[in-house]
Amino acid sequence: KEVAGSSLLAKIRLDGFVYRQGAITFVLAQSYGFCWGVERAIAIAHEARLFFPEKTIWCTNEIIHNPVVNDDLVKKGMGFIEQDKQSGRKDFSVVKSGD
Repeated sequence: KEVAGSSLLAKIRLDGFVYRQGAITFVLAQSYGFCWGVERAIAIAHEARLFFPEKTIWCTNEIIHNPVVNDDLVKKGMGFIEQDKQSGRKDFSVVKSGD
């Protein structure tokens, strides 16, 4: 809901998933969003932050190809292990003891 929960979307849901602006009608699908696996992965990341508030948490890959979600995780103090573009190897040198 944080990611897809704007006040406009809430209004469209309450109005039967239809929004009219002048001569244009927008119809919102009643079922939309992330698949169960992505929802769970995001929830696990948030749970990890809550369970380990003082730790640096690293994700080995982006959880989803969605910059809003990934930026939110970074703002919450999580990092992503970068992959070297030439070799394809992950650079784990940023991970410190205790992370």
